[in-house]
Amino acid sequence: MNITRRQCLQAALVVIGLVFLSLPILMAVWPSGWIWLPRQTEYEQMMIGVYGMAFMEQLAPSYKEVNHCIDAICSSLRISVDDLLTSHNPVIVNTGNSFLIVPLKDEKAILDAHADLDEIQRISEEFDLIGYYIFSQKTRVPGRDAATRMFAPRYGISEESATGMAAGPLACYLYDKMGINKDTFLIEQGHLMEPPSPSVIKVQLKLKDKKIFRLIAGGKAKVMKSIII
Repeated sequence: MNITRRQCLQAALVVIGLVFLSLPILMAVWPSGWIWLPRQTEYEQMMIGVYGMAFMEQLAPSYKEVNHCIDAICSSLRISVDDLLTSHNPVIVNTGNSFLIVPLKDEKAILDAHADLDEIQRISEEFDLIGYYIFSQKTRVPGRDAATRMFAPRYGISEESATGMAAGPLACYLYDKMGINKDTFLIEQGHLMEPPSPSVIKVQLKLKDKKIFRLIAGGKAKVMKSIII
């Protein structure tokens, strides 16, 4: 049987991938070869994140109120002010990049949102945003913290199925602005797209004296369909 160079490469990539996906096991059974001594768990998380999933470290958050623009923000999503979560307004959150976090009252409000991409781009340019991250606390899977959609027409993205750099700011908003006192958040994204392209993003907040000083966001997406072109 003739084995081509491409087949050899495919086999090698599979083996290498399996090794890195097994990093937690390797760290447990062979600590001298796979962990730092003295123990530095941040590096271990980084290795697992880089080789087993999409991973991003982000900075401590800063916030900017945009209460004077709420009507324009709602108009750009074709929703009513009544669709916003009671007692919580949109806020710009920056953890290295700026996103407009928009809290909505339920899943229906998220589904009903129809992005006016030109208007979202205009507002994004005015405030130097990557884009909008709209969310509801009503999730498809129990135990998760938010269901989301992301729009970033300023960067040519009409909608995205998984955005770790936006999930980080949302987790900070949930912790600082909504008083959800936990350090790990699970964020759904892509479930409400058409067609669905579901993902779940895990955000870990690093706290000191109950204040966020940095965070890590990462996750895995689910392949719904593949095509050959």
